[in-house]
Amino acid sequence: NMGSVILILALCTIVIAIIINWKSVVIEMQRFIKVIMPFIFGLVLAFLINPLVESIQKILNRLFFRTKHKKACKYTSVAVSYAILLGLLTVTIVYIVPQISESVKELTKSLGNGYNYIIHNTGKLQEKYPFLPMTDITELIEKVVPQNIFSYGPGMAKIIFPYIYNLSASFISGFINIIFAIVISVYIILDKEKIVKELRCLLYTSPSPR
Repeated sequence: NMGSVILILALCTIVIAIIINWKSVVIEMQRFIKVIMPFIFGLVLAFLINPLVESIQKILNRLFFRTKHKKACKYTSVAVSYAILLGLLTVTIVYIVPQISESVKELTKSLGNGYNYIIHNTGKLQEKYPFLPMTDITELIEKVVPQNIFSYGPGMAKIIFPYIYNLSASFISGFINIIFAIVISVYIILDKEKIVKELRCLLYTSPSPR
């Protein structure tokens, strides 16, 4: 079959071209992923928040709407769900992240004190614990752990948890993408029945014979 041969040759040509220009292909793929990332994030967000939306919709329908004004009930449930999500996210950024940062600072300070005590009190520790080879332990600690590793103070938390410190900056730099993703997820949730119906039509509709 000439058509199959042409198709195979075309595929082989594409594969060879991709291999030869692999660096350029990777760069273009990264750009493409960056462009579609808001759509992917919006789809994932809609999938994750949909159970909450349905639960709130049932509660509102039972307490207030009573099977009437279905659209208003749905819109209200979506608004409440996203308000809860944004509230939890705000609480996490404002309260939980600083607490983790403080814990890291305290841990760094405690480790630094322990390090200095072992290094400067090897003789006392050897007398107190004669069964331990404190000289060898001290030499090993000095080799493995740099002397200034605990002198970074607050910066140590940045080294250990860079994403924690840069979380706010990441949200600010990607603010437009996040808003775009939220809008996409809201659209998916509000019109999910229509979207599912259209996808089914595309999947199950076969082309009419000529």
